[in-house]
Amino acid sequence: RPGFLQLLSGATHSAQTISHIVKEIPLQEVIAVLDKGFWSPQNVETFEKEGVHYVMALRRDLPIVDLRPHSEYSDYFIYREHAQWWRQDKWQGRIIYHYLDKRIADDEESAYLRRVENAETQKEKRKIQRAYRQARDSLGTLSLITDSGLTAAEAYALYKERREVEYAYDALQNELGADVTWMRSKESVTAYFFIAFLALHLYS
Repeated sequence: RPGFLQLLSGATHSAQTISHIVKEIPLQEVIAVLDKGFWSPQNVETFEKEGVHYVMALRRDLPIVDLRPHSEYSDYFIYREHAQWWRQDKWQGRIIYHYLDKRIADDEESAYLRRVENAETQKEKRKIQRAYRQARDSLGTLSLITDSGLTAAEAYALYKERREVEYAYDALQNELGADVTWMRSKESVTAYFFIAFLALHLYS
């Protein structure tokens, strides 16, 4: 549910910007759920200094993401009626959860193998096969770093909930055309977003 709306000044991928907004909201124990573009040691340190907990996705190619064979994912939980495998390690005292979705891994593997089959030259085929071998351990994986104290299942569910918010914004922008307001007063903006919210509800 929309709980707070404000224009942000500053860099959108800055922990300082997010921390400033959190201080203006009268809430305690806020957890910022962040996508891969937010990662940096400086952002992590800023969140911790400002008392803002975080669940932050990490790119697969980062040095702190320790990719391992799928056979090493020994624990699982059920998320929306499907098994979600996971393992855990640490980076400088922070917990990193690594998740393996075998359905996504199968889709990504099939995409690689289709490219191999459709390669027009032997050189192109060898190049794709080499990329596939290098990426094999990362297929279907997601890594989250957090200081929130959440369990692996809780952190995963929270991050997936963020994706649903993104889908809502995508619908507002692309399906409903609500990405440009042209409003010049606080009252007009409030009314505009109220109407946009009703439209999104009906669309959904």
